[in-house]
Amino acid sequence: NDKHGGGGIRIRPDAAKAVVRNSIIENNTVDGLASSTSGASGGGVYMAAGTLENSIIRNNFATNKDASSGVLSLNGKCQGGGVFIMPQTTTNSIVVRKCTITGNAANTSMGGGISIDPLYTTATIATPVLISNSNIINNSAYRDGGGIMAEGQQKLSTATYTFENCVIANNESSAVAAGGGGAFINNILGYTGAISFINCTVVNNKMLTINYGGAGIFYNNAPANITNCVFWGNGSVGTLAPYHVRVKTTLTTNKLINCAFDDRFVASQVSPAGYEADLTGLVIVSQTNIGSEGGVQYAAFTSPTNFMGKVVTANDLT
Repeated sequence: NDKHGGGGIRIRPDAAKAVVRNSIIENNTVDGLASSTSGASGGGVYMAAGTLENSIIRNNFATNKDASSGVLSLNGKCQGGGVFIMPQTTTNSIVVRKCTITGNAANTSMGGGISIDPLYTTATIATPVLISNSNIINNSAYRDGGGIMAEGQQKLSTATYTFENCVIANNESSAVAAGGGGAFINNILGYTGAISFINCTVVNNKMLTINYGGAGIFYNNAPANITNCVFWGNGSVGTLAPYHVRVKTTLTTNKLINCAFDDRFVASQVSPAGYEADLTGLVIVSQTNIGSEGGVQYAAFTSPTNFMGKVVTANDLT
């Protein structure tokens, strides 16, 4: 462990030109309790700057474990089993592209695959974060964000977090009060940046609770901004509650544009009364449609997705 985290690699805030490329980063652990600072995170990679590309980040672990007793502390904030990103006050971008982030875990905290968090700073954060053309699959977290956790902007912050052309699949959050099996977005009201999902496939993500919602993506106190995405098979463990997306906010600027959902879509979770979202181009597809019947709509999945705001039919492929 570096005291800040990064079980495999740590990129410092002053290393804006750093590039990690064509690498396999696997089987690393960061332990928040074993570190000299409670902010240690990032089982595989800790990024405060730079670029991570064309790499596989797999089977890494972020935990809070008492070294002498072996007891896990479920109150720690050691997060980001695969990748932890700490945005800064500068406008230098942090980029993850063409990566596979799989099999990672944050077993006492959040963000099993990726966690983005300025931590405890009160400074105005300005770093743009881009995650593109990447697979975030088969990760798990004890708390929120089995695949992705994006957390903690100050009101005056302008930083943008963008997930583009990504597959977010088969991730899981396990605590009873946890949400966002695929992704959990949490910010304070008044944030002026944007946290966006564009051209993403969000499928088969799970959470333990059937009440909390947002098995695919949960937006809490942040404006939802989702475009050209497919949601399929997201739900709770066991009962598969139909909560692909949940928007919990008093904001009225939420947008889910040209998105397709399987027919367990629940509009009240996405567009609650009084805070209705823009659902332009909404498509609902029956789970029984597999694309073999001419003229019947079904969701077209690719990896990374090239879904562009519409479903296709078997006729489109002939």
